[in-house]
Amino acid sequence: MPAFTVTGVGQVNDKCPSEYLQNQTWVKSLASVIKGVEFMSVEADMMEKSKLLMSALQQRLEFHVSGRVDKRRWYHWTLDFVRDNFAPMAAAMCLVGHIADDLDTYAMYERLLLLPKEDMLEDRFKIISNLPSDHELGQLEGCYLYFDAKKKKWIRSGKTGGDGTEACFNGRGKKHANNATALEQMKEHEFYRQYPSKGVENLGGTGGVFQNLSMYCGMAFDKKKDVKPLCSNGSDDSLFVWSKQNIAELAKKDGDMKRKQLNAISYLWELCYDLLLATGENVSVSPGFEAFGLRVNR
Repeated sequence: MPAFTVTGVGQVNDKCPSEYLQNQTWVKSLASVIKGVEFMSVEADMMEKSKLLMSALQQRLEFHVSGRVDKRRWYHWTLDFVRDNFAPMAAAMCLVGHIADDLDTYAMYERLLLLPKEDMLEDRFKIISNLPSDHELGQLEGCYLYFDAKKKKWIRSGKTGGDGTEACFNGRGKKHANNATALEQMKEHEFYRQYPSKGVENLGGTGGVFQNLSMYCGMAFDKKKDVKPLCSNGSDDSLFVWSKQNIAELAKKDGDMKRKQLNAISYLWELCYDLLLATGENVSVSPGFEAFGLRVNR
């Protein structure tokens, strides 16, 4: 079979993240649909931090692409979608207080996320692990993060969404726990090779055990409520950028358009948080956007 390339048309959004932070309509709209986080007041230092964060995201994406994305996908439309949305994502991650201070003092390979605090009342990250099965946060979808509580480091970001019992945070957490006990899953996924379940047969060379990991919420949404701002295109309450190319590519795939857009948003969040992890601590080897074709094969 001949090699082929899906070519994008380039970025369409040239806004600065501070423009989003200064837009009260955008901030209020974001707060109305983003769950699992708390919002901070917009200050001058936050706007400066968001600019530095956007620059870091742009630089780190290019290394991500060169290291994890097949060359046949270097111009894939999903990467244009990510670049178009770096500005609103930088603004959003600063708004919810997940980003370290003094970003201009960090190297390319270092972690840019704050670490969780032992006092959950002061923590900017909401924990998902060990929540009651009926807890509201556990029933949501979006982006989650895994933290090695013993070694004090973020080791992976992930996304969840779609239909079925595994579509929410609780369901995905149970799936990861089960997979961490399976040798076949360890053979296929670096995550389970590095963090197998305690006491089960594994491939050796582990970095820890799954029981030492805590699952936290990155950003979430409730698909049962109004999520229009996440999917709206070009309107005043539109939170993210949907180019004509992106909409056209999504339209080619089967299924409900809103569902596909929410899936794309979850992938966007997953990838942006992935870019902020320390290179040497991140166990993920995924390019992201697998359901939309960024991954050629396993």
